[in-house]
Order: sequence, then structure tokens, then C-alpha cells
Amino acid sequence: MKSKTAQKKWIIFAIALVIIIVVIGKVVLDAKQMARHDLVESHLAPLAFSVEEYRDKHGTYPESLEVLRASIDLQFRDVIAGYLQDEYRDLYGYERVSNGFSFTVTAPKSVFISWREINRRYAQGESRADFNISATAITNK
Repeated sequence: MKSKTAQKKWIIFAIALVIIIVVIGKVVLDAKQMARHDLVESHLAPLAFSVEEYRDKHGTYPESLEVLRASIDLQFRDVIAGYLQDEYRDLYGYERVSNGFSFTVTAPKSVFISWREINRRYAQGESRADFNISATAITNK
């Protein structure tokens, strides 16, 4: 009798341990996803601001991110390139739309990524407000 009771206790312990590991794994994965999403959003603000700056200088939005990058001062090109090639290997897309522009950030295929795309559309001038809020939040930390 004692051996069956001990065996049941070990089975219950093993099941509880598996459940705990799954819950902790889910919490860690969710935290990583939130950090990744925040990183993408923090990259979009200065990119969008750069697109608006391009429009101010040239009278129209750039045709592509490559055109934008080529037009930026040499010292900032590497910064923009860093945003476009983030640590997660996300693909940053850009498109001119009527009265503004949009970004599409696509995550590489993975079992561990719960989102595939982030789409952000900016109306003309909207990104300046976003960038000012981001810059203020960074300097106030």
C-alpha cells in the first residue's frame, strides 16, 4: 500500500512541476514578446520623423527606405540602418499612401512569435508628435 501511495505522490508532483514549468515559460515568452513589440515601436518613431524631414526637404515622401537612407547625413545613416536591421531580424517595409505613409514590420517565421506583423500608418505630420513624445520620455528617464 505504501508504495502505491508514494507512487501517486510522485505522479502528482511530476504533473505539478510540468504545469509550473509551462506557466513560467509562458510568462517569460510573453515578456519577451512585449519587449520586442516595444523595440519595434521605438524604432518606428525616429524612422517616421526622418520620413517627415525628407518630405520637408524634397516636397514629397521618399519612394523607399533606401532612398530615405541615402538622403540622410552620413553620421545618421548607420543609426537608420540599425533600426532597419534590428536584433530580431524583423523586416521593415515602407509605403507612401495618400496624405501620409505607412510602415509594416514583419517578424520572421517562428513558433515562439505570437505576432507576425505590425502595421503603423501615419497621416502627414503625425509622426512629429509621436517622435516628440518618444524623445521627451527618453530624456525624462
